[in-house]
Amino acid sequence: DDMIFTLPNPIVAGEPCAIYMNPKRSSVLMNVEPITCFGGFNGWTNGNFEIVLRSAPLQQYDVVRWMTNKINVPKDAYDLHLSFADEHKLMHDNNNTDDYILKVQNPEQKRVARTISEIEEQDHAGGKLEIVRLASRPGSTKKAKWKEERMLRVWTPPGYQKDNAPEGGYPVLVMNDGKNLYEDWLAHQGVSWN
Repeated sequence: DDMIFTLPNPIVAGEPCAIYMNPKRSSVLMNVEPITCFGGFNGWTNGNFEIVLRSAPLQQYDVVRWMTNKINVPKDAYDLHLSFADEHKLMHDNNNTDDYILKVQNPEQKRVARTISEIEEQDHAGGKLEIVRLASRPGSTKKAKWKEERMLRVWTPPGYQKDNAPEGGYPVLVMNDGKNLYEDWLAHQGVSWN
């Protein structure tokens, strides 16, 4: 969005990085100099910093005034949260409390498998319905809720026995319905599509 960029892009874990910010794109800090940058890695849990951004050695225009400074990125970083303020910390731009969040490339970090946070079982349509809620991945933010929140519904028919399956197993039907297709009580807005 023309307000923030980094070099390198993407940010690489364990490597130095330059943060560039264009205050002309901030409704709060448009005419402020210098800019204070607050940052933290892994959801503000690692390597928090406060630096002053100064005029960058780049072409400046009426609507572009790049400010910059360098940081060192921890080896175990997977994201960088940023917030900006004037030098007296009276005016803040933190993306409406969501922070500016940049991904950090970490070739050593493996994607963490999701874990089950809860299983709810109930009778449904003659069989059993299990509602399986998956936990968010470590480092997930409130902004990423719609990407991270996952619920699986597994319906098994009457007479289903895991240890006594028919020859060839049970047939399986997988449907992606976005939580809205069948049941009002499971639908996102409380009303199903049917």
